[in-house]
Amino acid sequence: MYGAVLRPTVPVKLFGVSWMRQTRSVQTMLSDADIPFTYVDIGDLPHMASALETIVGEHVLPVLLVDGKPYKGVERVRKYIKSQ
Repeated sequence: MYGAVLRPTVPVKLFGVSWMRQTRSVQTMLSDADIPFTYVDIGDLPHMASALETIVGEHVLPVLLVDGKPYKGVERVRKYIKSQ
């Protein structure tokens, strides 16, 4: 296809902790919407909590990163899914 602009995309990543109901809820929503994602359990990676807070500006879980844009919390993730 000539003239098409291909934009590299960063894989969708979900950051959360496995014991949180909100994290499990977002995992289910993403799966039900057929949105592929990689899950990162920051409970297994303590240094990730502070790094994630630096990136998104506050400590809120779960966080969905799509092309570098954070969607913080269940409601914002739900809005993202509805926009797809």
